[in-house]
Amino acid sequence: MKRIGAILAAGVLLSSASGRQSSLSLPLNDTLEAFLEDPLVHLEKQGLSRQDFQHNTIAAEHVRIALSNLAEGCANVGISDPSRYQQAKECVATALTVALDPLLSPYDVSVQTVTDFGDNGLYLSHLNIILGSWKSLTHDDSYETLNQKITEHLAQQTLQDSQKNIQSYPSLNYKWPADQTAVLYSLWLFDKNYGTDLGEKSIGEWTKYMDEKKTDKETGLYVSEVTGYYPSADVPRGCALSWSIRYMAAFSPEKAAEQWDFYKQHFEQQYGLLAAFREWPISYSGFSDVDSGPILLDNGVAATAFAIGASRAVGDESTYAQLSRTETATKFTAHAFAVVGNDEGREIILIADSLLASAIDLNMHTITKQ
Repeated sequence: MKRIGAILAAGVLLSSASGRQSSLSLPLNDTLEAFLEDPLVHLEKQGLSRQDFQHNTIAAEHVRIALSNLAEGCANVGISDPSRYQQAKECVATALTVALDPLLSPYDVSVQTVTDFGDNGLYLSHLNIILGSWKSLTHDDSYETLNQKITEHLAQQTLQDSQKNIQSYPSLNYKWPADQTAVLYSLWLFDKNYGTDLGEKSIGEWTKYMDEKKTDKETGLYVSEVTGYYPSADVPRGCALSWSIRYMAAFSPEKAAEQWDFYKQHFEQQYGLLAAFREWPISYSGFSDVDSGPILLDNGVAATAFAIGASRAVGDESTYAQLSRTETATKFTAHAFAVVGNDEGREIILIADSLLASAIDLNMHTITKQ
């Protein structure tokens, strides 16, 4: 029973099971509804302060990524179902307003008046995705100037960087390809919305660099960090690959499909009707951290969860169905364990009901192949 429970638990970081059908007619759970009703109050209740966002803490990073996924997920719903357009528009507008709030940015002034964006790659890329989601859904050009300024900045930074991967934070020299794929996706989204090619060269040079210099020879997969100074930098990681392939499927679909095939070959584990993804290659004994989440039976919680979106983005519906079953089974198991007082079950539910996991869940299940 313990082994079966661990297998199931490996499949979920995300959950909508605790939620209900939203009064807004969007597939939102209670966490997302509470956030949209009063965003800043909700964040205050989570203990977040201005200092978190100025200093780019893990908590601040999670909020920024959550806003990006929330905006994109709501935009996906509104685009695919016109009857939900108005509610989707309100959702994206709220995410955008919060992302632009000076209290939540790394700058001392409004981001719309910043003249030097600096090395805030993570904040800027996810803000750019939110701006792109707004334009995709509404076709409104109110934020075009800011969207273009950020796009040009990120594209220029990428081209000028010798490794074609920019810093996520001013205080850290590490450069993660997974974060760079969000950067490039935001450039692709701007170009798609406005009929430009501002990101084309950056995408081409990044792909060339990764193919020639940062591909693991044993697996054919991209490494997880390019400076070489981060622990396990040269080893492909499940959480990074699932995340990257999900974005690459838009701006480099052929390369995403190739990486997905290699990824499944070396990381996927089958359990009958269920599937999960390892955090590390079989030949490597790694560690767990905030990115990977728990490691259970060598499967990464984040790797498996993000693979839901990656499978949809590359059009692998059979794997998506397996991962969805894993998610459903895990939610059921976690709630059952929690009812009888199991601490592990409670912890999984707590993580799954967080703002970050809830927003990612919405986005992962609404992604469509470009």
